[in-house]
Amino acid sequence: MSNAQLADIPSGRWAKLVYYTLGFLHDFAYFGYLTVQPLIFNRVLENLAPFKEYSFEITVFIISTHLFWQVLLETPTGAYADKRGRMHAVREHFLLRVGCMALLLLALYLSTSSELSYVPWLILACFFLIELGMAAAEALLSGSFDAWLVDTLSASGTKDETAETFSKGATLFNIAILLSMPLFLFLASGITELAPDGGGYLVATVAAVVFALGAIVAHVSRREVYRIGGEWESRSKATVKATWREGLLYLWQDRVVWWTTVLKASPFAAWVVISWFWPLLVKYPQTGLESRTAERWVIGFAIALAISRVVGSGFSYLVQKLTSPLQGLLHWTGITLGAALVAGFSLLYLDRSLLDTLGIPATSGRSSLVLFAYLFGFGILIAKASEEVVKVFNQIFLANYVQSDTVRATVISFTGAAMNLIGFILINLGLVIIWWQSPQNKPPSLLIFASCSGIVLAIVAYSMLRRSMVRVSTLETPDPGVPKT
Repeated sequence: MSNAQLADIPSGRWAKLVYYTLGFLHDFAYFGYLTVQPLIFNRVLENLAPFKEYSFEITVFIISTHLFWQVLLETPTGAYADKRGRMHAVREHFLLRVGCMALLLLALYLSTSSELSYVPWLILACFFLIELGMAAAEALLSGSFDAWLVDTLSASGTKDETAETFSKGATLFNIAILLSMPLFLFLASGITELAPDGGGYLVATVAAVVFALGAIVAHVSRREVYRIGGEWESRSKATVKATWREGLLYLWQDRVVWWTTVLKASPFAAWVVISWFWPLLVKYPQTGLESRTAERWVIGFAIALAISRVVGSGFSYLVQKLTSPLQGLLHWTGITLGAALVAGFSLLYLDRSLLDTLGIPATSGRSSLVLFAYLFGFGILIAKASEEVVKVFNQIFLANYVQSDTVRATVISFTGAAMNLIGFILINLGLVIIWWQSPQNKPPSLLIFASCSGIVLAIVAYSMLRRSMVRVSTLETPDPGVPKT
């Protein structure tokens, strides 16, 4: 390698600083926006005559399309990152996020500025485009950002610092989420008098500014590890074919990987309902977030959810020492689904305001409501914490089972796409089933359906997985009657 090529390699210290900065900006803006997105969409749709009656179902369906788009976009965006450069793809990710926030501002403006008959449908189109853009941005980031760091540290001779960098980054990014969730809920509460939906304007503006800062940092950091000849050009052309070919090989021919994917996906729909729609879960059986008591409780609950995520990540290290990867994956999947069921049935029992129940001391006849309100909150926190444990055990199991690093990366990417598709199907099947229920019963019924469907999937997947592993073990056992060569 020439001196010019060596000079083009970024330093490891600089790469880590870029990684920490961009990761913090992304998680702060993205997870903050994700927390309040269903509230903003639902608030707008409730005020539009064609969608008012089914605003909850339409909101959930629009946001769930994010999962479907990510299935389609994950592989093409990986090829784009290989061809144009990974940090280039990271920059495009941030710019797409800014564009989505501009679309949200347009939708909010249209919702309060015109009485034309086609405006509601134009707003609906904006919401669908926002989800498409957010999914494309997420796909660009997922295959580029971590890989850029690994390549850069390897080329600068500091590859041994990769694990430490990921660990420090995860802690920093969780802090960003812990700060952003309550802040964005506060912004979305509508306390400002700037406009009828001033909270939505504030959320979109703050998120757009943070994403724009990320785009600027990514733009000035577009230094890539030197690429030899046409290697990366040819790799980008082969990425789509290779990913689908190897992914299908392992999912359809290797039953162990397939049923492990189904087992991992079994609680995914419940996770999505809890992670993306929990503000709607606590809003719909009630009158909303008008009271200061309600606002304080929701912000406190957001902090508790972020903390439960951190606790789950840390707890996974302890659990690894107590059980095998497969047993850990099974047990914590069961805990997730059981906790989601507890949350769903508890919310179904509450026929009055959950937030008011938590804010008012128990009196005669209200003690059971207080109990079930706290059961709901406890169930969601446990489900969210166990999600992190399940993810870790799935990664450990695949790392032990799939020996090749290259193939393992392809399998993980492809199984993630399969998991998103299963979650999308289950959530929208649940929306069809709850369509004719009363408004206060729809959110808990959706969570219960997602949990029950996950239990069925988990039972089938685990039983078939055990059979597949026995079959693989039998095939790999040498015949004692055949002499070794």
